[in-house]
Amino acid sequence: MQDSTNKSDIDYNYLWNHINNLPLVTLVVAASRPGSDFLHSLFDSHPEILTFDGPLPFDTFYDKAFTIWGTKINMKIKQRLNTISPSDFFYEFAWTHVHKFYSNYDNYEKKDKLGEKGDLFNKIDINSFVNHAIKLLRSNELNRRNALLAIYGAFALARGEDVGLKKVLLHNVHHIKRIDYLIQDFKEIKIICAVRDPRSYFSNIQSLWDYTPSIMSPAANYDILKRVLDECTPVTEKKNCDIRVILHERLHKEPKTVMKNVCNWLSILEDPSLYESTWGGLSWRGDDMSTGISSVFNPNIYEISKERWNKIINFIDGIIIESLMYNKIKQYGYFQSYSIVHYIFVPLLIILPNINELRILFYSFRENRYKDIIKWPYFLIKRYMLMYKRLIRCIFGMDSVISVL
Repeated sequence: MQDSTNKSDIDYNYLWNHINNLPLVTLVVAASRPGSDFLHSLFDSHPEILTFDGPLPFDTFYDKAFTIWGTKINMKIKQRLNTISPSDFFYEFAWTHVHKFYSNYDNYEKKDKLGEKGDLFNKIDINSFVNHAIKLLRSNELNRRNALLAIYGAFALARGEDVGLKKVLLHNVHHIKRIDYLIQDFKEIKIICAVRDPRSYFSNIQSLWDYTPSIMSPAANYDILKRVLDECTPVTEKKNCDIRVILHERLHKEPKTVMKNVCNWLSILEDPSLYESTWGGLSWRGDDMSTGISSVFNPNIYEISKERWNKIINFIDGIIIESLMYNKIKQYGYFQSYSIVHYIFVPLLIILPNINELRILFYSFRENRYKDIIKWPYFLIKRYMLMYKRLIRCIFGMDSVISVL
């Protein structure tokens, strides 16, 4: 997408004030592969939403930017440079995230194969982006908040969008741990938690084994499981946050209902673009791990998911995950396979290694990954602590109820 904006006609002072007053909405994942990027892609072309090309771990970039800190980033004493060049900073951002500007480099997300025929990609002029960002920022301090706002405004302008029409700034932080910096920089935040049936964890781990087994490790397995079991809990502990849940299965089955609820919550128009999955206005059909996507929404996706994980999940692991997530499964209307008779054995069943832990251990021995073998008992114990903590929350009804869109 090329910048078609006539820069001489742009009132940067007005746009900067406008962007500063936009309510901030952020997307976070609260499950294993809950379709957060798919959800983001539905917002991509909405004329009233100011957004970026997918997840952006901006805090990490800012804290390590050479144009802000120099090369003493990892030293004991870390200080901002006395003189900071906005031009250099925005160029560093653009080239560090070059796949966001030239999507032909983003082959994992398959943004190199956009469009109905899969033969298109986005190209955003970096020089134009930097010029817009500099003029938006002007004499304002280049701090983390202002830099983020300038980047979003400049990115939209470089795509030829009318920033003056925007009513919401949508920032996809992806991971819940990144919300803290937003809370520091913005007074109020609206949070969308992307959620999926917790039992899909098993089939999604299987997808990782099939796609790239080398990344599977005790740490990786624990982190994904922790995301599933923690779900939205870490978000509910944040102050000044308005939180909503979007269920992956419900979005596919009832897109009109979900999107109307989103529009009412965000006070935006129900634009037809909300029912098209795009990046930069070009249609998208999922990342490299997604298979068999022929349409935007699949009303049968839950039945397909259940059939897949039922082939993978064993009796013991099924009882454990369902009992630990009982309150959430009941609240969201997911199906239940077991009864209270099964649940009473959970405290003892937790002690047994689950199927993924055993696979990782055998794989580590086979591939001579001695570090993973040594770490395996450590993450087994961490998993015990995680699950028993989760069990206590479930028994005593300590899970917060969050509205579902």
